Amino acid sequence: EESGHYGEAVELLSYIVANNPDRVVAYLNLADSYWGLGNKKQAAENYKKYTSLMVQSGKNAKIPKRVIERS
Repeated sequence: EESGHYGEAVELLSYIVANNPDRVVAYLNLADSYWGLGNKKQAAENYKKYTSLMVQSGKNAKIPKRVIERS
């Protein structure tokens, strides 16, 4: 995702979260990838899932500002 290969990142990260739904950071990376593709609806859904898991873990302070802005 960070290298601009958003389509490939979405494919890989979708597989990861489907098989490992507790991989919190994967939802953030997936959301960022969707955002990079211009798919803001899918991005927002994954940012919300990431936020929910972070809050459940008591890690509210570690949520990046862009997540709140893009959700």
